[in-house]
Amino acid sequence: MTTMQGSRNKIDRTRPSHRMRCPWVCAVAAAALALVAVGNAGAQSAAVSPAVANPASPPKDAQPKDANGTGAPTSNVVSTQALPSPKLDLKKEALDQTAPMDAATTRALIEELYKRSGAASTPAKNTAKPVASRFVVDLSPGATPPVVRVFRGQGATVSFLDSAGNPWPMEKARNFYEQAMTVTQLGPHVVTVESNSDHASGSVTVLLKGLATPVTFTVVPSQSEIDYRADLIVPGRSPEAPARLAGGLGRVGIAEHGLENYLYGQTPDGARRLDVQDLPLAMAWQDPSGRLILRTQAMVASPGPYQVLPSSDGTTVYELPAVPVLRVSVDGQIRPVHIKGLTPGGGGSERGGVMKVSAKEQ
Repeated sequence: MTTMQGSRNKIDRTRPSHRMRCPWVCAVAAAALALVAVGNAGAQSAAVSPAVANPASPPKDAQPKDANGTGAPTSNVVSTQALPSPKLDLKKEALDQTAPMDAATTRALIEELYKRSGAASTPAKNTAKPVASRFVVDLSPGATPPVVRVFRGQGATVSFLDSAGNPWPMEKARNFYEQAMTVTQLGPHVVTVESNSDHASGSVTVLLKGLATPVTFTVVPSQSEIDYRADLIVPGRSPEAPARLAGGLGRVGIAEHGLENYLYGQTPDGARRLDVQDLPLAMAWQDPSGRLILRTQAMVASPGPYQVLPSSDGTTVYELPAVPVLRVSVDGQIRPVHIKGLTPGGGGSERGGVMKVSAKEQ
């Protein structure tokens, strides 16, 4: 037993102690951990720094060369483009973004757009002359209806009057071709007609109050003259006309001697202007046949007229014997009106020439 114990002690002396090996192993392990830590730190640095991760970057030991090819050391900062100057003209930049063109070019563009817009909106023919017309409606069988001329963008106002110029109210109106025109009633005796086509035409029928026969007129597009106002004179008396003076008026005029010109204030060839006293806004002429033509809004009481030509605004043209003194009704009162400038003319004492009046009439 003593021999075995001595041998064990011998063996134990020949083996190095584990306490003697531990410092060396710990040192090696610490060195390995340090190397691993250094490697991880290098990887993280490569991920963060683009300059280090860039494969095109020169090696660490390589010395960059300058423009002359020498090995002079240079900065490690990566070269970048120069930043724009902070001294900018903000006003100019805003103007260039909002309106890139200069003032002259912008003005030329506006003028050209204006010309093209006007050319596109102007009708092919825009030379129609607006005129005022009147028509004596013929209600007999086989008669031709009045023709009202219109133009696109320039309509007509149609009024219905009796033989004395009094408004004749309507009951109904019918437009037979809505694609060609638009008919609108403005008042009891007035309708407007507006063209919807440059070529299409149609007709309109109106039923007047107290008149059994309907009144029809035709609407056509015109290129030379258009009727901005058309007065349709219907033979007879309007049911709403005021009472007239004794003696009444003559038959409705049919413009046998050009009374329309007098109605519009024009002097026909061969006629002469006369001076009217004591009747404001009245006009008078002596026609070539020697008759007296009076244009006024007053009602002539004497002498009796040969013809009358009324208008929707109350103006009436009277064809009268050539007398120097007339009697008219103004606001329900009869007053004399003197005509100056009459001269003896042809046509006889009944239909022309100057007629003498008594001192009582004067």
